[in-house]
Amino acid sequence: MIRMQNGLIALGLLVVLAVLHLWSLAPPDPRPSHAPAEVFSAERAAADIARIAAEPRVVGSSANREARTYLKARLAELGAEVDESGPSDRISVVSDGQLIFGTTLENVVGRFRASPSSVGAETGALLVMAHHDTISMSRGASDNAMGIAVALEAMRAITQAPLERDIVLLFTDGEEEGLLGAREFFDNHPWADDIALAINIDSRGNAGPVRMVQTSEQNASLVSLYARSVASPHANAVIDLFGSSSPNITDLGVPLGLGIPSMNFAALGGIFDYHSTTDTPANLSPASVQDMGEQLLGVLSEASSAKDLGVAGRASFFDVFGLFLVHYPAGLDWLTLAIGWVLLIAGGFWSIRRSEMAWKELLVAMPVQILVLIFACLAAFGIATAMGANQDMTDPFTGREYLINWHWAVIPTVLVVLAMCVLPMAIFPSMRRAWWTSGLILVGLAGSVLQVASPGSAYFLAIPFTAGAAALSYASRMGAPSGQPSLPIMLIAAFIAGLVLVPVIAAYHTLIGLVFAPVTAVFIVMLIWTLQPAGNTSSSRQIWLPASLGAAAAILAVTLVLTTNHSQRHPSATDILFIQNEGQGYWASRYPEPDDWSRQLLGDDPRALDFSVKPYGPKTDLYGVEASTVLEAPVEVSYQEQAPGPGPSSDTIIALSIVSRAEGFRVWFKLDGLPNETRAQLNGNALDIALKDNALFLDYQAVPLSGLNFTLRMPTADEDPVLRLDMTSAIPGLPVSSAHAIPDLPADKMPIADRFDSWATIWKAEFELAEAREGTGGP
Repeated sequence: MIRMQNGLIALGLLVVLAVLHLWSLAPPDPRPSHAPAEVFSAERAAADIARIAAEPRVVGSSANREARTYLKARLAELGAEVDESGPSDRISVVSDGQLIFGTTLENVVGRFRASPSSVGAETGALLVMAHHDTISMSRGASDNAMGIAVALEAMRAITQAPLERDIVLLFTDGEEEGLLGAREFFDNHPWADDIALAINIDSRGNAGPVRMVQTSEQNASLVSLYARSVASPHANAVIDLFGSSSPNITDLGVPLGLGIPSMNFAALGGIFDYHSTTDTPANLSPASVQDMGEQLLGVLSEASSAKDLGVAGRASFFDVFGLFLVHYPAGLDWLTLAIGWVLLIAGGFWSIRRSEMAWKELLVAMPVQILVLIFACLAAFGIATAMGANQDMTDPFTGREYLINWHWAVIPTVLVVLAMCVLPMAIFPSMRRAWWTSGLILVGLAGSVLQVASPGSAYFLAIPFTAGAAALSYASRMGAPSGQPSLPIMLIAAFIAGLVLVPVIAAYHTLIGLVFAPVTAVFIVMLIWTLQPAGNTSSSRQIWLPASLGAAAAILAVTLVLTTNHSQRHPSATDILFIQNEGQGYWASRYPEPDDWSRQLLGDDPRALDFSVKPYGPKTDLYGVEASTVLEAPVEVSYQEQAPGPGPSSDTIIALSIVSRAEGFRVWFKLDGLPNETRAQLNGNALDIALKDNALFLDYQAVPLSGLNFTLRMPTADEDPVLRLDMTSAIPGLPVSSAHAIPDLPADKMPIADRFDSWATIWKAEFELAEAREGTGGP
């Protein structure tokens, strides 16, 4: 009975730690607009957010242009030196020289100069980055009007006193298209060489605390800077590892790749509003805005006088309930692991010597524990899949499922994993010391491997491992009854392990949700392995505890699956397109079975269409019906051929012009019939192309109103080549016309927002360029 009570008390302590951690995640109250001038006010920043996030700001669109004009005016109002270099063409050749990828974009850049008397003015500038563009159907309040507004309000506050160091605000364009604006700045802007520290703000949610989610490889000085400048820090090296493993998902990947000291801040709560039509100012948490602003203002103030930015050295770090940040050299985790291994070996030796464990039992327990881990991951994946959370992993066209109860799924996941970990001890209680020891061995091995792969990230395994090994060693040395340590020792081990691992579990569940539920399950298993004596309920076979845990998990999981649905706050995604192919209009979708709303446009049984969206790449299956309306082509194509000059080596030169009649169009094309030796220029830029099968491909986002001008130079042949152009033009949104009225979307439906060619108007055409010779034509 005492053993059962001790175990339940230890598990109860973990629950208390989890509750305290969740309580600590509440961001600070937003400050009003009448707050003192030198402090950050979320209410003041809200005006910028509302103005910037009034509508989607796709690259090249009129809304994008209007946002840039507003931001330039705001920078000038705050006293910045505003860069007026204008738009630029970002052109690259990919796919072994066959595909030209281009975008016309424009960053907004302002520089705040340090006071002439400042001693830090010559030590490099601080850079604050936030992108101003959005995906096609999202207003982007959190992604990333919030980041821009926070930067503006923080600069207003910090400039109430003379600056000690130059600060550059960079509002990038084309981030959603592949960090294009950031690459353009660091490749070509004269201020890029002055940057001493880059700070990126780019959220993946619209609520919850703001976390420092990514730092440079050599981050010791930056972590120390963060610890002393932020009152309520939320950061750990495990989230930093996640960010570092995907360096090119935010603009920070560009300065990181150049070796510039860098920090990334993001709000991660409310992840289902990310890249969604529900990412609006009304749904954005003012408290999260306040938290981001206070952290940025604190870091900028401290970094302005710091002399050690980017000093070599890597840190291991984690916050304790948002009260303070524990940080130390990453190499100390090796010492922690070494101590843990010594204690584990000693505990194993004493256990064997006292006949509390046999070598054969340990060898049996190890593979069983690995099987427990595998089944725990499968159970977590099963719960997530049953709720529909993995749908967009298996079908990239279906969009994200916006489940109102997704966060509760962590409870049955914890229960079922706990049941699986306790089950071996309930069935084979005589091996309880082997179960504990084998679990600790696996945690220690995982920690050691992670420390080799990513120094500084293994603390969340090294510290619980050592705490568990110390408890095992103590219980073995003192000859604890039934192999279970005393309650004080168990509580100390549970407190240390839970203090470190519980925040990691909560953070990862917030960051990646149910889509990668097995990762959360792995962390839970690691925590339980370090404290496995908590499951020792008896020296006899009693499976009531794992059976009860499993039954509770099943009841909760079934309840969640049955109640999985959508709401006005988190609607389900629907997909509809208007496609005009060779003069014939179609209402179309990627779904063969339309939902109730799209059935009003597609009918009950849309047929499979024999064309795809793009003229190259994998075929997109489309289902649709003919529409009666014909739209005017948005793009004009003109073609001129220059006859070869005298001499055997003269080339034939072809001038191809593509002009858009409106802003914001994207063009894809395939040009067939070119000799593989063809050379090309686009808007005066020489292209390093390498044709195969006589075809050239283009993907150009934000075709400028001035047009795209190709110059193709090809060897002269006895017969003129027959050039065929297969072109697609697209713009977000459905056509507005009284001839084809679109029914209003119900409250529980929304457009797919994270694809340019979903919920779009698309024109397709294929013709020989000779038809456009000395004239115009097009899709």
